[in-house]
Amino acid sequence: MQIWPKKIARFQLVVAIIIGLIVLMMAIYAPNLPGWSAIFAPILAALFYYSGMQKYIRRKRLIRAPVSEHWRSQLHDCVPFYRLLIDDDKRKFENNVRIFMAEQRIYGSRGMPVSETIKLYIAASAAMLCHGLDNWEWPDVRDIIVYPTAFNQEYYIDGKNPISGIVHQQGPIIFSERDLKLGFCKSSNSGGIHVGLHEMAHVMDMANGHADGIPSGLSWIASAPWIKIMADRIRKVQQGKCSEILRSYAGVNEAEFFAVAVEVFFQKPYELKKYDPELYKMLSNYFNLDTASNPPRICSK
Repeated sequence: MQIWPKKIARFQLVVAIIIGLIVLMMAIYAPNLPGWSAIFAPILAALFYYSGMQKYIRRKRLIRAPVSEHWRSQLHDCVPFYRLLIDDDKRKFENNVRIFMAEQRIYGSRGMPVSETIKLYIAASAAMLCHGLDNWEWPDVRDIIVYPTAFNQEYYIDGKNPISGIVHQQGPIIFSERDLKLGFCKSSNSGGIHVGLHEMAHVMDMANGHADGIPSGLSWIASAPWIKIMADRIRKVQQGKCSEILRSYAGVNEAEFFAVAVEVFFQKPYELKKYDPELYKMLSNYFNLDTASNPPRICSK
């Protein structure tokens, strides 16, 4: 996520100056306007600039504050990806976490409170996915709702066919708190299942308007080989030939394949690179990350 995008700032400044000059010229040369109206030129220019940049002004103000040591300790203990990063990348990760938590709306189901730890876990899931994507912006039009445990299609807990998380095409992101915690629990994530990464991967997939397994921002040149690899791996999963890496849920459809592959890319990168280097490379190129290196590194650096 961008803290202060220079291109946007320059564009806003240029347009603000043009607006100011137009108002100034009108005040000077329009016969029906008093001369003192020229004072509105810098005021309108400043208002335009601030209105376009206020999100980034808030972000700059946010990252000036010290990071909570409690948050930092939790990230170190529960997020292996963060723990392995070099110091500069840790600061970037922490900033993405803080921005996500400040800008996203996270609620408990039926008015139940959501702990700071759970909010931190959701934000950390998002921060992992966008760590190498400086221009990525999470949509702020989706509410995030947390249920205490898994829920069914009617959103009742402890029912039949429980769901750990779901992302609606035009609606909220919903998590099971219990299952979200399991993805960050050292004793439970050996299988690579991580509902935080899984559902946020769906958000990336749906950002282009379709849940088709082709994530938003993937170049048209890369789309064709990605579709080919995706179709091949789904077929192999359905035939039980990728069990070393991808669990059977990846064979449901393209959207679930992408979400499961993302989980493995972040949770079991060494195994993914060993057993399926082609899939690993495709994900590495998209996320601009080499998660199998130690420490994980941004590829463009």
